[in-house]
Amino acid sequence: MHMGLPGAWNMFGNGHPVYQLLLVSKMIDRETASALQREFSLSLPEWRILAFVCALGSNSASDIGNAAQIDRAEISRAVAKLEAKKMVTRKGEGNNRKRLIISPTAEGHDLFARVFERRGEYSRSILKDISQQEVDSLSGILEKIAIVIKAGDKGA
Repeated sequence: MHMGLPGAWNMFGNGHPVYQLLLVSKMIDRETASALQREFSLSLPEWRILAFVCALGSNSASDIGNAAQIDRAEISRAVAKLEAKKMVTRKGEGNNRKRLIISPTAEGHDLFARVFERRGEYSRSILKDISQQEVDSLSGILEKIAIVIKAGDKGA
């Protein structure tokens, strides 16, 4: 086993890349959460919400949860913290006062731009030894896996 890899990396042998993908995802989540807290005083859920509304536009918690695979309780806590930090606002949508729309503030957009740049640097650093062709292949493979999972064909 390569030094630095999680102890369970080859637990099931090389024929289980889905398990290895899960481990890589957890490693990235841990590193991202640590860096976000250290550099920007943001939690990972706060970053995901802020990134969503800054990149894709104002939206309801329900729509954000469905699109970004975040549960409602996590969204609710993160939005409350972002609102307290004056990074987002919540307003009722037209006549439907129960459906709250989450929108970034100017300060939220500024923070998003700074975090986005730093996360881009991180992404480039972990992909530095991978060719553009390999990155494109990996992206295509991940998309195929996501499509299969979304379609409900989990091979069960």
